[in-house]
Amino acid sequence: MKMWLFLAIVLLLNFACSKDQPANNAETKHFVLKWNENQATTQEIEEAKRFAEEVYTKYLEYFGVENLPQEKTIINLGGDAFSENGGAPRIPFVNENGEIFLFRFETGYLGELPHEFAHVLRFYKGWSSDGFLEEGLAELMSSKLFPENVGFSLYGFSTTIAAGLWLNEDNLIPLQELKDKHFDLNLACLVQSYPLRADFFKFVLEEYGKEDFMNFIYAPDAGSYGSYERIYGENFEALEELWLQNLQQRIDALGDTQSQLQAYQAKISSLQFYICKRGIDF
Repeated sequence: MKMWLFLAIVLLLNFACSKDQPANNAETKHFVLKWNENQATTQEIEEAKRFAEEVYTKYLEYFGVENLPQEKTIINLGGDAFSENGGAPRIPFVNENGEIFLFRFETGYLGELPHEFAHVLRFYKGWSSDGFLEEGLAELMSSKLFPENVGFSLYGFSTTIAAGLWLNEDNLIPLQELKDKHFDLNLACLVQSYPLRADFFKFVLEEYGKEDFMNFIYAPDAGSYGSYERIYGENFEALEELWLQNLQQRIDALGDTQSQLQAYQAKISSLQFYICKRGIDF
């Protein structure tokens, strides 16, 4: 399937979902859950209520109350991600009103909630026009605050393994290309784009510290090429090179690298993800 056609189908499906008006709702201290009949079981609702508050608490501890939404966040549970007729799955997203839309994958509804709540947090305060930063930040915080999460894109593995899988392959997408061609590559190459970005921002956060990182993501020009050099003293190209060196060092330091890489590769292969190829897709 052509990249533009795949993206068009996904966006149309998500747009249609955002127009539905669920008939049922349940509230917690910081969330309103909505769903239609047969879209969620009682157990799924109770699990979602509990886990949503856990997500809120961890983001509160990391970012502070001043950076979190002041109103309750709406979470829509939209049923199975895959239809009985097959085709492209419905992908979790946050709409223009800051509402979260989740769909049931093999791991359940909640694997992508930490990622999507990071988007809500940014929707409330700090949202930039740079998709590379926004998606990278969301996946970074999801993996940092919930390392045991078995949902997309890490499936319980570290960003070191998920990004390291592409280090010595002809499928390593340069970060500048992921940044400059975000709309074209983000979903089309999602099995590569999400872990690569997350691990890059993990490196930046750990190498330069939380204070600089917070200044970076809340800067008026957050995500621009100039913001990297102004805050970190290195241009984007230099940071990418430092990250690649650091990632290779982390891979070399792991005692069971090959077994972990093989296990992660087996996982993404079982899900039949498309892998973008140099010279064809980028």
